[in-house]
Amino acid sequence: MTPAAIKRQIEAFWKQKKNDWERSEYEAWLNGWFVMNAIACSFSKKHKYPKNPLQQEQVVVDDMVLTEDEKDYYREQFVKRLQRMEKRFNKAKENKNGTEIVSMNQGGRVS
Repeated sequence: MTPAAIKRQIEAFWKQKKNDWERSEYEAWLNGWFVMNAIACSFSKKHKYPKNPLQQEQVVVDDMVLTEDEKDYYREQFVKRLQRMEKRFNKAKENKNGTEIVSMNQGGRVS
């Protein structure tokens, strides 16, 4: 074998190892995602476990061609998320102004 051939084999070996590592990293993340959804469903009646979580998550990229109906759908979803964020913000603001918020400081004492 020539040194160039050995170098190509070494590079292919490390590329395969990197792909294996990335695949196992993704699988670990996905497993955690499933567990997170399962726990959330156990503690909250509002949260529903998705029937097919891999296909439910859709990513919109700027260069995608979307129909007007799809654009409207994504706009509505965005507005709903903003409204939920606004409600949470206002509720936290009311709690801060209206009532005393109990928090734990570094020593574990309630302030």
